Amino acid sequence: GEANKILDRGLSAHPDMLYMQFFKAFNLFYYMNQPTEAAELFYAMAERPDAPGWFGHLAGVLMAKGGNLIAGRAMLMAMHEKEQDKFTKDRYRRAIANFNKALRVQAALDLYRKDLGKDAASLQDLVPRYLESLPNLTDDFTYLWMPPVLSLVRP
Repeated sequence: GEANKILDRGLSAHPDMLYMQFFKAFNLFYYMNQPTEAAELFYAMAERPDAPGWFGHLAGVLMAKGGNLIAGRAMLMAMHEKEQDKFTKDRYRRAIANFNKALRVQAALDLYRKDLGKDAASLQDLVPRYLESLPNLTDDFTYLWMPPVLSLVRP
């Protein structure tokens, strides 16, 4: 928290310094365990013409880690739409497909909770009544179910 106070002072004096924004976002994620807040900063930075292309992807991944699958997918979809690089655009497409699978799992978890009045103990509790099978994810994404939050994480 103290480091971000210092970075905020620097950013107020030099708002265009991308590296200070980067360190603030990194600090939020890595040291303060606030992936959603870090995702919002990375997404804002990704809009800048001088930002690396992977900032947008990282924003979506961090949003998913924070359990906000809808916002993460929306971020990735926005970045996919404007991306020109074929490799990066394909990476966004694959990540969006993973988010869509996770949202299907989230819908099944919501229905389980509605039907039984409690959260599923594990994702396998959804099979076969709510899902035929747990959708397979690609690109090293995995599900993390910590009731009541479903997250997508990467090692």
